[in-house]
Amino acid sequence: MKLSRALFPTVPRSASIIRVTVVLLLVCAAAQARAQTLWQATQYGMSVEEAALAVPGSTAPLDKPATLATGAVEKLRLEGYEVAQQKFRVVLFFRENRLEQVTLSLQDQIPYRSSRLVYESLREALNSLYGAVEEKPETRTFLMSMRQGDWRSGRTNISLLTLGIADQPATLNVNYQVRVAKDADRL
Repeated sequence: MKLSRALFPTVPRSASIIRVTVVLLLVCAAAQARAQTLWQATQYGMSVEEAALAVPGSTAPLDKPATLATGAVEKLRLEGYEVAQQKFRVVLFFRENRLEQVTLSLQDQIPYRSSRLVYESLREALNSLYGAVEEKPETRTFLMSMRQGDWRSGRTNISLLTLGIADQPATLNVNYQVRVAKDADRL
């Protein structure tokens, strides 16, 4: 049985090549968006199981999981990750069971003055990885001091922040997220 040419018209070879090329480009773009690296081997959008494999030694938090303002919830944690001669807690935040943010938080309680030295070491390391920092001037008030630097790597935003409030131990975090890139997609 012969099929009618009206049902299956012949397409010039160049048009077929263009169609195949367009489809391949779309598939690659989708794969690249899914494969946006956050921290180390983690990628934006990974499942909890995939992220656990990407961060050996990570486990579900034993205490109440942290929640971000975005609604992302801590589902994996790695204690004692060493950087700049300090121990950090690596926290992986998920929304709708997809990796959204990775945060490294200083584990030891140290005063703000000491956290500034760790900040400097981390800033230097991040500069070597991602180029020059976009740094905000240090904020100082009677009760609070804060320093923040930002980098971009592809669509990933990296933020380094240290915050000291009165006589409390300092907070020092490195955050990896795609917040700005997601906002840019809406423009």
